[in-house]
Amino acid sequence: MQPILTVIGILILFLGSVSSFALGNPARLPALLEKGTVVLAYFVSDEATSVSVITHDGVQTTSRSAITGNELAEQVLSFRNEIESSPMPGQEAVSYLRALERGRDLYELLIAPVDAYLEGAEHLAIIPSDVLFSLPFGAMYICPGCEKRDLYGGEFLIEHCSISYAPSLCSLERSLQKGNREEYRSILTVSNLSGESHWSEEEATNIASLFPDRTMLMGAEATEEAVKGLLGTRRYDVVHFATHCLFLDGQAPLLSNIRFLQAKNEDGVFRIDELLGLNVSIGLLTFSTGLGIQLPVGGAAGVNRTASSTGEAFRILTDALLASGVASAVLPLGNVNNWSTVRLMEVMYQELGQESTKDKALQRAKLSLLRYPNYRHPYYWAPFVLYGGWSAMNSTRPPDTGKLDYPLYQALQEWKSKEHAPDETPLVVSVLVTLVHPVAQEDLDAFKALSDEIEVQGAFGNFVQLRLPLTLLDAVCALPQVRSVATPAGTISN
Repeated sequence: MQPILTVIGILILFLGSVSSFALGNPARLPALLEKGTVVLAYFVSDEATSVSVITHDGVQTTSRSAITGNELAEQVLSFRNEIESSPMPGQEAVSYLRALERGRDLYELLIAPVDAYLEGAEHLAIIPSDVLFSLPFGAMYICPGCEKRDLYGGEFLIEHCSISYAPSLCSLERSLQKGNREEYRSILTVSNLSGESHWSEEEATNIASLFPDRTMLMGAEATEEAVKGLLGTRRYDVVHFATHCLFLDGQAPLLSNIRFLQAKNEDGVFRIDELLGLNVSIGLLTFSTGLGIQLPVGGAAGVNRTASSTGEAFRILTDALLASGVASAVLPLGNVNNWSTVRLMEVMYQELGQESTKDKALQRAKLSLLRYPNYRHPYYWAPFVLYGGWSAMNSTRPPDTGKLDYPLYQALQEWKSKEHAPDETPLVVSVLVTLVHPVAQEDLDAFKALSDEIEVQGAFGNFVQLRLPLTLLDAVCALPQVRSVATPAGTISN
């Protein structure tokens, strides 16, 4: 198993990057962005923290701060400690004020240097780095120059614009190229895996009632085998897990898992690397409970090292989800409150049913809690964040590209649109082919039978690496076992 996991891990690193810029191409991104959308791409290093601003007009600026990775981690963790637990009785006002103060300090550090470029922004797409993967940006607080006594006069960032995250520029480009589903009719809910969380059954039932096509797995029916069987055989607009079950593995992120009760045919641990092989098609994947984190003890420098490890693990986890066939995911960044979560989820799905986009649906759900004085504290609404595609109404997205990713589709259409001399040689490209099932020898033979010019460079899991002339892409896509064809790094190269 370990060699296979290692190869899949390499694949995920093709699709993302430790730095938000390593595999993305900012020059190609602006054409995919709508007016009113601003991308903030961060990079945290041992010496400094930087943010680049990208809009539909191109890369606007890059701002660099002298704050080190360790210093930033201390501020982020201090903020998280304030918003991750329910305020103690009698301390609600004090805790809320501390949350505002620390949220304001982070806004001044991370966004204020570039906020001139956010004027008129309706949506922020955040590409975090390092410890910023664990930061709920919507809970940052806008109150320029405020003293502590004036903090109540400011606003949370989520009150200004909707927010989504992407693990890398490459991942963001893929999400924009694919577009998003405009209807939400089918749902699979999974709840009460332990048999003891009856509140999660109520949550799942209320949410499922909003969808005409619903499948509900509860209690003893909610087994690993049953969930795998459904996810591998049909498409869902929404898959909702209403249970304490998502665990992030900081040492091996692809072993991050969903926990079920152990059964006869399964061990009860549904790993993310298993999801990659299921050929799933999910419009929105939601986990409505807290995130469990499995990390080693870090010793003297453990706190900051753990924060960095968690960020990198979360990057790989989210990139794997988005690469597996999940268009978007609503994920918790930490502990959640049961009552406020039930309310938030119900409002979010009601908004989707009224044709709100995913980002606006989550934003409005959070704002619905902010209207209650007892639930304005970020603890009640901040933990949930949206990863992946956010808008189903993206009028600027490219045309349907079939099985090809957009760079390959664009290159092929450009070749077809021009006249060529008989002896002109087409561009030779390396591509990553995803099959609908694990690779077999018959699949490799099928590729070779198409042309002697097709070179099989490697195969693992459901993936085959090919090198071939651009003009043979249509023939490869015509094979029924081919699900998609992509450039490994999102770029065309020989």
